Amino acid sequence: MHKSEINVGLFYMEGTNCDSELYHGFKMQNVNVETIPINKISKNFDLMKYHILMVPGGFSGGDYIRAGALFSARLKHLFQDKLKSYIKEGRIFGGICNGFQVLIELGLLPGFEKDFRVEAALTNNVSNKFECRLSILSVNKNNNSAISYNIKKDKLYSLPVAHAEGNFVVGNKKLLNEIENNNMVIFRYVNPKGEIDEYPWNPNGSINNIAGISNEEGNVFGLMPHPERVLYKYTSRNWIVEQSNNNIYGDGWYLINSIVSYAEKKL
Repeated sequence: MHKSEINVGLFYMEGTNCDSELYHGFKMQNVNVETIPINKISKNFDLMKYHILMVPGGFSGGDYIRAGALFSARLKHLFQDKLKSYIKEGRIFGGICNGFQVLIELGLLPGFEKDFRVEAALTNNVSNKFECRLSILSVNKNNNSAISYNIKKDKLYSLPVAHAEGNFVVGNKKLLNEIENNNMVIFRYVNPKGEIDEYPWNPNGSINNIAGISNEEGNVFGLMPHPERVLYKYTSRNWIVEQSNNNIYGDGWYLINSIVSYAEKKL
């Protein structure tokens, strides 16, 4: 599939605040992008016109009840059966920060095969504070998700986090072992040496320093850090040192480019 044929849809609702940046990130890839306000669409809305669907970050519904709970309930009401078909076709569905929380609340992650049963959560940060700063991520070399499809897996990526509920937990050790053994972990929080480390390098206390996961197939994924906020070098932490490099792109650009490359190859 050529880039010009790829259609991207960005869901948003009241409280979403990162849709503009994510829209720009995909426009930089020369694909077709639309924003989709879920309060203005019906159950007849055609999901299958999109090859990539994303849920951006923010505080949907004010994060009342739980982070992502209201957004996920609305998506489930509108599209439960359609989402199953969409994902089984291998189309891409991703969530960033609040979007990751939405996918967890939907039961799409760790895996939709369990009929939308919720078996994980993104709960309060161990610091009991809103954490807003840069994080450093290592990449699982054995993960083949859309967002890691063609990025350099021996590189550390620096992306900002901005959340109060990013602490990834699972219902039991068996499920955690499945996630690990099936290479569903995409990113882990690390220190500048690339080593697993505790807070503050792990900004939320997430188990096994997990910053993002995918389903086994790799077409559904979520992560807490924000790639759409580091599309250009000058928004990265080392931009003064790196500005002599003719490459203008920040770390986040490569992650969004990877999603598009996956769609080009797989769909």
